[in-house]
Amino acid sequence: MKAILLLLTTALALHAEVTSTNTTQKSFSVSGAPKLVLDNVEGSLTVTAGSSGQINVTVRETWYGDNDAMIQEAKKSIRIDMKQEGNTVDIYVDGPFRGNNRGGGTRAHRSQYGDERGYHAKFDFEVQVPAKTELDICTVNRGDIKVTGVQGAFEVRNVNGSIEIRDAAVGGSAHTVNGPITISFVSAPTAETDFKTVNGAIRATLPPSLNADVRVKTFNGEAFTDFDSKLMPASQPAGSRQGAKYVYKSDRSTSFRIGAGGVPLRFETLNGEIRIARKGN
Repeated sequence: MKAILLLLTTALALHAEVTSTNTTQKSFSVSGAPKLVLDNVEGSLTVTAGSSGQINVTVRETWYGDNDAMIQEAKKSIRIDMKQEGNTVDIYVDGPFRGNNRGGGTRAHRSQYGDERGYHAKFDFEVQVPAKTELDICTVNRGDIKVTGVQGAFEVRNVNGSIEIRDAAVGGSAHTVNGPITISFVSAPTAETDFKTVNGAIRATLPPSLNADVRVKTFNGEAFTDFDSKLMPASQPAGSRQGAKYVYKSDRSTSFRIGAGGVPLRFETLNGEIRIARKGN
């Protein structure tokens, strides 16, 4: 028995993963309403509103390898490209897992990121940006996305993780696959806005002054709102009032109008509830 345990311990030790950590920081001078493009693959993204005139980037790097040699190979093969063109800061995690997929707004979603090479890396980003910054940010695995106080237009994408946006303003899109989406607005969105996940709930909190044309779709779940709303003529099935809330049950799209209508808002999930809450309730 002791011999068997020794063999098992030795085998596990031979396959133990080696890690190495590092922190990288960089700052960019910008003006007005800049744009941040951040395309990660493995790791979290945290973006907060900071002082004007600067985009400050902190990256917590964790390198994994079957052994020390693989760690060194990882550091040669995987890199973080940071560049500035005019008022746009572009951050891109590059490596052999990308193939020929560089380019376009869904680069990370098409990448294949596996451990078959004997190494991989996780990059957790913390970025401070001016409040009016436009965001185009994404990650894929082992990381959530959290945005706080940034009031420019946004395009936020994840695959295996949640999306949380606090104190948004203009509007945009937030899509993930496995995770919930939570968003709050300090003012009513002025641009077409949509939220989509497959496995997760969606909760949006909006100002009482909201005027919007809303479409909701959930297969396994219900849609709730505490705004006064009116079902659009072509929409089925009808909603019902339950106390202070309107409840919509549907495995198809249901459309309704809040206030005078206007800005299109879309909410879609396969497995989860949709809640559209009035701020202050």
